[in-house]
Amino acid sequence: MIAEERQALRAAVADACAGPDSPGWNLKAWKALDQMGVTSLSVAEAAGGGGADLSAAVVVLTALGSLGVSVPVTETGLMAGWLMERAGARLPEGIITAAVGGALELHPGEGHWLVSGTLPRVPWARHADRAVVLSRFESASYAVVVPLSLARLDHGTNVAGEPRDDVVLRSAAVPAAAVHRLEDPEPAVDLLRRGAFGRAALMAGAAQGVYAYAARYAGERHQFGRPLSAMQAVQQLLAELAAEASAMTVAVEAAAAAVDRDPARSWTLDAARIRVAEAAGTVAAAGHQVLGAIGFTDEHPLHHLTTRLWAWREEYGNSRVWSDQLGSDLAREDRSSLWQQITG
Repeated sequence: MIAEERQALRAAVADACAGPDSPGWNLKAWKALDQMGVTSLSVAEAAGGGGADLSAAVVVLTALGSLGVSVPVTETGLMAGWLMERAGARLPEGIITAAVGGALELHPGEGHWLVSGTLPRVPWARHADRAVVLSRFESASYAVVVPLSLARLDHGTNVAGEPRDDVVLRSAAVPAAAVHRLEDPEPAVDLLRRGAFGRAALMAGAAQGVYAYAARYAGERHQFGRPLSAMQAVQQLLAELAAEASAMTVAVEAAAAAVDRDPARSWTLDAARIRVAEAAGTVAAAGHQVLGAIGFTDEHPLHHLTTRLWAWREEYGNSRVWSDQLGSDLAREDRSSLWQQITG
């Protein structure tokens, strides 16, 4: 995707979302984005998506993150769509979320499967029509499309106030046509990796938004007869913000480009997630230092971005989890190829 196409896609996503969103759920934005086809942009056309690459999905996610828009694009496109592709099936229509159901019990029956267990903290479950769930039966993995009308939902939220609900299933009868066996016996790490990377792209966008608010405020706010941006301490904070936001953006864009060239380089997604998660705290702190107390008030949108940074860096595995995974993956490479993997 060339620069002009990226800019046009980002502008279209921003136009579809009417500015910063309050915590929770933005149905208007979801409908507009779904109509544009960007909710499943990186899903193969055969599976009901747009057939674009991961780099295109990053453009969408960073744009959404910069606006603080609450919609399950990561869950629908990067996770549920990816699972359905591997199952040779199509992504269901409607509002879709995704989950790993390691503790679910599956029991095949006549024309249906009985599904029991609890899926903890499923993003946007109360607003979704279905959840595409990765589960296991005997020695195989399955993608199970669970109608959420069959579940009891125990409502919860993350630090940013976004819905994270426990989905409780008690012998829910899921049609057999909605249970798809996967060829890969152990896809859970890759599924969570994609969720974590989606959150990293959102965080990179949120960092861009924090910098934009801080820079604008510092230029407009005057103290002692001059703008805050003329003060050396504030300039240093803005420079730190700009550097970290840029590093976060470059990390997710470079990782997506690497995987688009060679899907085997999935460890780059972990590296991007680690870099972005570590920068999130610095970005949030610097942004609030520039704006002072006003950034914490309900009237100012800054805290909608910073609380999302704090929440998103913990979801689908924090930086410690992915640091361990990255180290394990690279340690399995032989010495002759390790340097090529890092520098290639």
